[in-house]
Order: sequence, then C-alpha cells, then structure tokens
Amino acid sequence: MGLAQHRLRPTLAAVLLLAVGVAGSPISPVAATTTPDERVVTGTVQFADGTPVEGALVNALTAGEVPELGTEDPDRRARTDAAGRFTLVRPDASFLVQICQPHPDAPEYCQETVLGVDHVITYVGAAGQVTDSWVTQRRLIGTTQNTLDLGTVSVRTGGDIEGTVVGGAGRPIRVLRLNGTTAFTVWADDEGRYRFEDLVPGRYRVAAGGEGTLPWRSPVVVVTADQSARVDGSLARGARISGTLVSQGRPVRHTDILVRRWGHGLVAATTTDEFGRFDVSGLVPGRYRVGILYAGGPFRRGGAGPDPGSWTR
Repeated sequence: MGLAQHRLRPTLAAVLLLAVGVAGSPISPVAATTTPDERVVTGTVQFADGTPVEGALVNALTAGEVPELGTEDPDRRARTDAAGRFTLVRPDASFLVQICQPHPDAPEYCQETVLGVDHVITYVGAAGQVTDSWVTQRRLIGTTQNTLDLGTVSVRTGGDIEGTVVGGAGRPIRVLRLNGTTAFTVWADDEGRYRFEDLVPGRYRVAAGGEGTLPWRSPVVVVTADQSARVDGSLARGARISGTLVSQGRPVRHTDILVRRWGHGLVAATTTDEFGRFDVSGLVPGRYRVGILYAGGPFRRGGAGPDPGSWTR
C-alpha cells in the first residue's frame, strides 16, 4: 500500500542522563571477539516457542546513548549465531541490553517495528527484567560483576492494526498508547486505508483528524501477537467558520486568523487568501471568537459562529 511512516524518538538519556547519543560504526555480522580477562555479557535469544533467533542485533546501551541509534562502540554490540547465542563486551558504566532485528541497509541500527520485523525490540535490565520498551525498565544493570550471563531471553512477535478511515484519504493516522501519547503515525492511502505492522502486543487506540475535521479516536483495541485487529472510523467536518477580513473596505491578504472557543482558548488558526477570505472547519458546535494579532499589540477579536460572513477590523 506504500504508506509513509514516522515515529517519535525519545532517548534513554532524556530519563537517565542529560547526554547526547551518536550513531555507531559498521557492525560485524558475528559476535564480538573477547579475551578471558574481559568483562563480557553473554546470553541466548529465542522465540517464545524455543526457536533460536539467528542474526539478532544485541547492544549494551549506556545512559548517554540513543536507543534507536544503538551504541557507538562496536565491541558493545553483537549478532546472535545460529543457536541464538551472543557475546559482547560489558560497558564500564550501568547499561541496558537491547535486542532487535537489524536494519537491512544499516545493520548497526534497529529496524523499526512498524516497517516489518520478525520480533519486536526487547530490553533486559537489572534483575533480569525483560520489557518491550526501555521506558518501562526500572533499573539499569550495574557494574559490579565482570561476566554476566543473561541466560535465555525470549522475544515476542508483533501484531497488526489495519482499517479504513472514511474521509481520511491522505491524512495521518496515529496509533496511541493508553496515556494518549502517539506511538506511531502512518498516512492513509487514497481510499483512507491504513495499516500498522508488528506492534508490541498490548492495548492501543487509533486516532485521526483534528485538522479540518473533528478529531476521531477509537475505543481501546487489543493487539495480539501474529494477529491483525481491524479498526475502522470516519471523520466528520464539524462546524465551520468562514468570512472575509477587510480594513477600510479593502480585503486584507495573507493575515493570520486565530479562532478561540469560549472557555477553551485557542483552537484553530488559518491565513487569509488573496481576497482576504478565510475558512476554518472541524470545529465543535459552540461559541467562538475570531481575531488577529497586531505586531506589538493585543489579540483583536470579534464574535463568530458558523458561517459568520465578513468580519471587519
């Protein structure tokens, strides 16, 4: 279907340290080479059914590194062998272990899950805590042990959400976490169809609209591994305010128009065209004020409702 996709990119450093992550150098397709005296991390990666995961990218990430960019130190990243085993050099600082599918064109980076992966990104923290997100890790692995064997780490396969949003052709469709933050965004095709692939199993909502239409949000949808959930919706245009901005009888071109809803503050903005006309849709029915900002001056306003006609400053 050829849908463009974007993802928000928080950093491990944003929570743990104020530091800057940098991209890594090319990665070797085999596990890191170590000597008996080196501090190492070992383990085995497998699917839930016990099948070894071959070729997974394993990173030891410190607090100053961006999870999506991996590690800058090639000794602290490795690839699993045919039996799912890996060995990498242990950092001198506290860290998390990240397990992901490498990007086919840039194997030192993790492939984003919504671009299609065999397993979701997995993190291992202190006390063997295994999660699908570094944000939910409670504590980093410390530096007291020289050699750390993580044992067997199971990775999960993802699930999909697909559907059609009527009136959503070419518009962004968002999958939301239950706290309302956006996890991923795709753009619907010309028929309003969209698809999110390989999401971490869990509970989500799908949302769209809010720009030229009323915002739409689905009920909670449960994503199950290796299954596809269908969520359809529709976008309503809502109430509309349109008019012409004039000054001394002449249209005012290319001027920003601000729309404020009584009791809710600023809800929309637009710009007048060559003839001073403006049009704002996707509004909840109610009472609004329409105004402009003068340079160095206060917000100038006039009362407005749906289809108010001309408004003069």
